[in-house]
Amino acid sequence: MWNSFTATAVRVRGGPLLSPSIFNTTESSYRELSKWQLDYTVFGFKEDLLSDKASIPEKDSCGSEVMDKKAERGSRRRPTYSAKFTRAFSRGSEDTCESSDADEIMETANDIRMKRISEFHKSLTKTVKLKSGIFHERVCITCSKDGKTIEWYKIKGKEVDKEKGPIGEISVGKILTVKTKADNLKHLEILCRSEAFLFMFKTTADREEWQTELENFIKFMRLP
Repeated sequence: MWNSFTATAVRVRGGPLLSPSIFNTTESSYRELSKWQLDYTVFGFKEDLLSDKASIPEKDSCGSEVMDKKAERGSRRRPTYSAKFTRAFSRGSEDTCESSDADEIMETANDIRMKRISEFHKSLTKTVKLKSGIFHERVCITCSKDGKTIEWYKIKGKEVDKEKGPIGEISVGKILTVKTKADNLKHLEILCRSEAFLFMFKTTADREEWQTELENFIKFMRLP
């Protein structure tokens, strides 16, 4: 070491052992000191000083050490669960979501269906004459609110008498055909399994409009 020193430097008597110029930059100081192979205990650092020395803890304004947030997060132990519990919990969550989605779909479909039936209830409400044998009477014909039947109510004066309920009804599921009488286009015949009902409208246009609505209603109610 000393041979290297005497060969590379001229030391003034009483002067510094090392030239101050080597400490101008960190790189030059590391480079020059590494030539002397000095033990790091003499100067307190190695060539790989930055990677070996522990980082100095930060302090807050009061002088207290601030814990490293990354180290703090890493030291926190997360709860662990068995694989069986995890699968059961996940399965339960999926079942709950699927059940909730199915209920929501069913509720929405039912709302749409009832809304459509309500629309048919309005469009099928009509004042007509029901022929029975040689007699006929004025009735208000419509569909029930649940859509299961075509029903009619007695008319008293200018008002529909609904207090006693319908005076007649036809199950939608039992209707076989809906057709116009050839001898009178204002008449509409509804044929069921065991009997037929004849309704008379004011005009042919009224009969055509109501018949179209009735046929659409029957198709709708027979949808799966």
